[in-house]
Amino acid sequence: MLKKRYVSYVVITSFVAMSIFCVSHAEEKNERAVLKPERETALSFCDMRYPALENEIGSSLTTALTANGFAKPEIIFDKMPGNDRNTLKFLFLKDGANAKRWNSGKIFSLDYEEYVIIPAVEDSAVIIIAGSDRAAAYAAYHLIDFYIVPGFSPSDLPAIIRKKPAFPFRMRHYYTEMNRTAYYPMDAIQNDVSTLTEDGINKFLYLYNGLFDSKKYPETFTHEGRTLDDNNLRQLISQLHEKEIEVFLGSLVYFQYAADALAKTHPELQAPGERHPICGQGLCPSRPETQKMMLEY
Repeated sequence: MLKKRYVSYVVITSFVAMSIFCVSHAEEKNERAVLKPERETALSFCDMRYPALENEIGSSLTTALTANGFAKPEIIFDKMPGNDRNTLKFLFLKDGANAKRWNSGKIFSLDYEEYVIIPAVEDSAVIIIAGSDRAAAYAAYHLIDFYIVPGFSPSDLPAIIRKKPAFPFRMRHYYTEMNRTAYYPMDAIQNDVSTLTEDGINKFLYLYNGLFDSKKYPETFTHEGRTLDDNNLRQLISQLHEKEIEVFLGSLVYFQYAADALAKTHPELQAPGERHPICGQGLCPSRPETQKMMLEY
């Protein structure tokens, strides 16, 4: 008898557990069914000057919104969207007259990289007022990183978000040599440029070793194996300027560029050790002849 009770108990418990699982699974299906209809969205850019940043903002927000159950946004340029309250709107405005309608007439005085995010709940809109196009992009990434989730609404935002980067000088740098294998190939650098705005970078330093030839040792200046030309460099600079990123070009110590070539013609001055596959063979800095060459180069 005890054995039968035990068996009955197990069967009933299993049935109840299965019933609960079925109900929960049905509720989960119903919840997903509610979220399935895509909510219309629109992006409006007013007074922006840099198409590259507009495209980056549009692409990034489109990816984030569609991944969270919203429809692909309609892109609107240089005008206010309609008053359809069923459409979630993102308005990118400069701190001027266009902003009055959305912030009770207040015009913000913003620094160049500063932005304000305001929820306009009654209009189902998120208002981004920015001191520059790049600041508008920072605002978009802030929304993507912290707020855009399934079912997002402007009412999820605080009354006002006002931010700017903590440090004014935020640089990324690369180093390439003219006649050796590049540490950073140009195509890799150009691909990396697409992440600079998202990472908050506003300055770009490119160290291009070998910019200046030597009058004393012209044989060291060679284009053999050159990995970069003027057109590549112009394209890179243009790509960075389109994203409002300041560019700095520089060269390392001139003699460093020539050390490998001089080591071949003056083997007696070579530094000890094996030749580096990228950096080449250096000269021994303690030799007076090396020091003389460095000063004359």
